Order: sequence, then structure tokens, then C-alpha cells
Amino acid sequence: MQEEFWTEFRDRIEDRDTPLSARKPYPEYYYNNPIGKAGFELQFTINSRDNELGTGLVIRDDAEAYRELIEQSQQIESEFDRELTWNEPEETRSGKKRSRIVVTKSADVTDQDQWDEYLDWMVEHGEKFHEVFYDRIQQL
Repeated sequence: MQEEFWTEFRDRIEDRDTPLSARKPYPEYYYNNPIGKAGFELQFTINSRDNELGTGLVIRDDAEAYRELIEQSQQIESEFDRELTWNEPEETRSGKKRSRIVVTKSADVTDQDQWDEYLDWMVEHGEKFHEVFYDRIQQL
């Protein structure tokens, strides 16, 4: 199911004028997308266990960049017109630190009749993350 969902996601990206990149889909819970600077990427997630979609920015091994962005959190959230979830740097299995800034949506990803709505939501929020964060992370 994951690879099929991400294939449709990739196709949706290819069919529109967007800063998002169409990437090869894999049978994973996530789909990563570059945002123009090493160590930063947009990440899209589907979670069938918790019935949740997610879109966000992942920051790899740069706690200082996360701190600089969280200092701008009020301005960033006003640009989104919603509250975001700010996840402090956590150590991964490989021993690296990873921070996340995300927005989530309740969703039954096993219900393929809802995929059009879910895919639109993910693309729109991915574009918003790109719009709000691209220039900021270039300046870090």
C-alpha cells in the first residue's frame, strides 16, 4: 500500500507546477524531498497504525539550526495560520541527532477512496513548508 500511495503522490507532484521534487517511491512510511540545503529535507509520512498523515521539515545533526528556527516559531506559525509541532533533536539508531517541525492530519490511509483528499493535503502542506522555510534555512 505504501509504494502505491507514494506513486500517486509522485504523480500528483509531476502534474503540477510545484517546488516539490518527484522522487522514486519506495514501500516505506515516509517520502523525503529536498529543500535546497544539505541536512534539511521535507518529509511526508503515512501512519496506518495511528491513522495519521504528516508533513514537515527534518533537520539532521544541527541543533543550532533548530534553535534558530524555534526562535521564529510565532512568525512561522502565523505564516502557516496554524500551530506546528516542534520536536526537539532526538538521537537516531545511527547515533545522529534529528529534529522535526511537523503538521499532522487524522487519516485512514487504508481507505483508498480518501486518497485524493489526502494527497492534495500533503502536496499543499509540502508547498507551504517549502514557501515558509526555504529562505530561512538558506540563511542558517
